[in-house]
Amino acid sequence: MSTIYEAAEAERNAYYEPSLVVIGSLTTKYAEATTVLPGHDTDMFTSPFVNQDNYEVARLLRKMAQDTQTDVNTDFFIILDSRTMSTSSAVLVEVKDPEEEGDDVVVETVRVDLKIVHGLVMSMSIGKPSMDELQDIAKRTSDGVVRWK
Repeated sequence: MSTIYEAAEAERNAYYEPSLVVIGSLTTKYAEATTVLPGHDTDMFTSPFVNQDNYEVARLLRKMAQDTQTDVNTDFFIILDSRTMSTSSAVLVEVKDPEEEGDDVVVETVRVDLKIVHGLVMSMSIGKPSMDELQDIAKRTSDGVVRWK
């Protein structure tokens, strides 16, 4: 009985364990979560997304995932940007498929506290809260960042 419980507990913990993949190259296949930041002990890390707007990042990430067969979530992801350090926040991105064939993807964003970003990505992937709800919360804050108190 305890073996079944331990297996179920291990599976549940693995599901909720944060899994951040830092993309350092658009030609690399990423097979597991990042444990050491690229360039941490050598050169300074340079993102392939520097100077790209959120739409272009979404497009490049989807193309990289398809080209390299990397299993990363391209519907919900975060962007660490120039405001990340000063606000302890990240840009949470939701990419929606086009409503009509021939249209391009729709990219919506909201800035969220780093402490809650992982949980929000997981929650949003099942529909709650919605991007609209988070954007409404962000509009009511002094710095435009969604934070739980």
